[in-house]
Order: sequence, then structure tokens, then C-alpha cells
Amino acid sequence: MSSKIFLIFALAISAIFAENDVGFKFLSSEIVPDVIPSPPTVLLEWSEVNYGNELTPTEVKDVPYVSWKANPEDFYTLSLVDPDIPTRKNPQFAQIKNWLVVNIPGCNLTEGETIVEYIGAGPYKDTDFHRFVFLLFRQPFGKIDFSPEGKTSMTDQEGRRLFSIRNFAEKYSLEIYAGNFFQAQYDDYVTYPSGAEVNFGNELTPTAVKDVPDVNWNANSEDFHTLIFVDLDAPSRKDPTFREVIHWMVVNIPGANVDEGETIIEFIGSGPSKGTDLHRYAFFVFKQPSGKLDFSAEDKVDKRNIKKRISFSTIKFAEKYSLELLGEVVPDVLSSAPENPIEVKYPSGVEVNYGNELTPTDVKDIPYVTWKAEPEAFYTLILTDPDAPSRSEPAFREFKHWVVGNIPGNKVTEGETIAEYIGSGPPKGTGLHRYVFLIYKQPSGKVDFSAEKKTSNRSRAERPSFKASKFAEKYSMQLLAGNLFQAQYDDYVPTLHAQLSSQ
Repeated sequence: MSSKIFLIFALAISAIFAENDVGFKFLSSEIVPDVIPSPPTVLLEWSEVNYGNELTPTEVKDVPYVSWKANPEDFYTLSLVDPDIPTRKNPQFAQIKNWLVVNIPGCNLTEGETIVEYIGAGPYKDTDFHRFVFLLFRQPFGKIDFSPEGKTSMTDQEGRRLFSIRNFAEKYSLEIYAGNFFQAQYDDYVTYPSGAEVNFGNELTPTAVKDVPDVNWNANSEDFHTLIFVDLDAPSRKDPTFREVIHWMVVNIPGANVDEGETIIEFIGSGPSKGTDLHRYAFFVFKQPSGKLDFSAEDKVDKRNIKKRISFSTIKFAEKYSLELLGEVVPDVLSSAPENPIEVKYPSGVEVNYGNELTPTDVKDIPYVTWKAEPEAFYTLILTDPDAPSRSEPAFREFKHWVVGNIPGNKVTEGETIAEYIGSGPPKGTGLHRYVFLIYKQPSGKVDFSAEKKTSNRSRAERPSFKASKFAEKYSMQLLAGNLFQAQYDDYVPTLHAQLSSQ
């Protein structure tokens, strides 16, 4: 009898929400009843979020632009919660408040009152996907006094736990109006207790980085790693007499559990001398291919000892212990690493961020690419896959995805296309591939590329067994900048492969 009742209930729910995609998605993802008792009926619009699509913590780290259809005379409350802390199966701390803005007039979010400052997705490692749920409530009685709630800053973690948006809505008689959600799992980035985040060359103050940061990366739990943090510009970038000054070293790290590693050199934050301008502070993670190592020959250095930190060499240390730099674009693709970044943004909304994982669907269209360029100089842009058909057996290394030469400044659309753009298309079962963007400066100015065969985006011809470094040598080009992402098979790949077989 009970099974019949459940079936009737399920059919009724399907009928009610067949034409209401918002409601159906909230039910099928179990946000109803895990988070709220009934689903919203209106879509909360954020271009990157689409009913449970997967986004990375890196992609959602910044405060988003959120909009909805609103009565300009009404007031609203917007919340973002993670109901899956620490995991969806065991949500002991659910919910976490990621964001809470109240008394929003109409859809003017910036004019609302922020009770809980925004933080992006931060699921712990190995906790699988978390749901991150945006909910918009209408305040039926207008503006409300929320002063008893207190304020939660970006760096306050304790004030976010054990929240219930359901109870909050009941307390203030809020009416569910709109919603949306995405899913995310762990990815790598470095954050400090101050809330500051390391983001490939961004400027941070010594005050922001004075405490030991939380450092994460994608790691095999059975591997051991070495973490090194150095100042490349001591005492100054123009006169780096003491290059490098080592600020932190932890070895024999199991997986990415830095706290369980062996500290050789205690952490100190940045401390550039007055008048020496900006210094570059670099984090490196190396894999220890032979497993756990004996580092007893290395002197331990506490945070008060400066003399033993000077004139360190990351490269020599890595060579001494046969360490492998994660990513391995050097030496698989390049003999040395580029000094400058390339900014790569796709129409899908995702960005390339030094090895972050993107999907073939994310990167199927031509991206916007820019770099620091001299307007009168010419450059060559290359996108290459060194892992064809797989990273373990790269028989076709490299596979050419895009080549544009004679680019004036950084105006890619005005360059000469040698190989038309194709996105990532790793075959099924070949794991993650690296996709490497490279910018070369053409020191002699415009180059004659007429000897190069042109390749359309419908052809595989001339793409396998390409070598970016040899191409650069052939035309005497100088490596300037780089970036990379990783991707593995998704449902778009067969479409791309069919496209490449059409000519």
C-alpha cells in the first residue's frame, strides 16, 4: 500500500513541476527537503550557474553578479549555503553560510545589507561534490530589523557553521521566491588566514601574508611531496644578490596534508626592504618519485634565523633529491618555464588558471587571450596538447590545437592563423591531458610563415607530432608567457572528433 502511495505522490510531483524546471531541479537534487521544505518557482540568474552544473572553487571565488525579476518596491533576502559539510552523506556542520544579504530593494543587490560576507566554494579534499544553493526570499512585510543577527566577516569561519536557512526564513517570515544552485568539489589554491588568496602574481601585503597559509593541490594520497616557498628578488629584483631567500620548506608531505609533513624551514611571511619595490614570492610543489626521503642532512631553520635562508636554490635542491615539479610542462614541452602569465577567458565563462581542470564543453569555442605586449612587436600564440593520446603514452606528442603568428601587440584577431582553433578532445579513458598556451615574441618582427601548411578546424592534418619548441627555434622566437589547463573526456568529445574527420 505504501509503495502505491509513494508512486502516486511521485507522479503528482512530476505533473506539478513538469512545466516548472526550477521546482523539478530542486526536487530531483534533494535540495527539497534537505535545505527548504518547498521549491522556488522563479530562476535566480547567474550566467555561470545552471541547475547543478559543476564549477570549480577557483571559478566561484569572487562575488558574483546575481539578478532576478523583482518588484522594485519589494525587499528581498539572498542567501548562499552549502548543505553538505563536511560531506553530503554526513552533513554534521550543515549548513555553512557562504553569503547572506538582506533588505535588498528590488534587485539592487549592492544596496542591500550584508550580514555574511561572500566566500566561494571550499569543499574539503576527498569529500566529493557539494551543492551550493542560492535562495532568494521576498520580505512580505517590507524592510526588516536584522540587527540581532550580527555580522560575519570573510575570515570568520566559526560564525558560518550550523546554519539553517529554513529556520532563518521562518524566524523572519520570509517567502521563498527564486533559486539556483551549482556543485563543486575540491581544487587547488593557496589562501591565508587573513582571507588573502595567492593568484598567480597578484599583489598582497606583508600584513596579509604574515601567517602560515592553507596550501592545497590535487595529489595522490600515496605520494609524498615537498613544498617550497621562496623570494626570488632579494634584496631587490634589479639586484638579486641573495637570490633566493627561502621562506618555507616542508618535505615528506603525504598527499597534500602539509600538516603531516616534516618542516625543514619554518614559515616566515614576505618582508621586502623599504624602497626595493615589488618582490616575487613563489610557491613550488614537487613530487618525491622515490617516496619518503631522508632529509636529515638538511639543517632545520627556525623563524628567527635569517642567515641560513639566503642564497638558496630551488633548482639545485630539487636536483639533489631528484624531485619532480608537478605539471611537468618543463621538460615535456619546454626546456625552461615562461616568466609571464597569459590571461585566457572562454565564452563559457571559465578561465585558464595554471593547471585547473576544465571540460571539453567549457573550452569548445575560441577564447579571449591577452598578455603584456609591446604594441609595436609581433608575437606567435600556440596551444598544444603534449599528452596525445595519453600522458602515460604520448605517442603523438604534441598535438597542435591552435597557432597564430604575426600578432601585432596582443591583437590575436589581427594575426595570421596557421592552425585554426580546436578545443580539447581527449579520448575516453585517457585521463587528464594538459593543454598549454604559449606566447613567443618574434624578435625580428614580422615573419614569413608561407612554408607552413594551413590547418582548418575540420582537419587533423599537420596536428599530431608537433613540437612547439622546435617551431620556435625554426623561426628564432623567444618564449615570453604561458598558461595551461587540464581536461579529460566528456560528451562533447565525439562531436569534436567528428568535426575533425569532415575534411
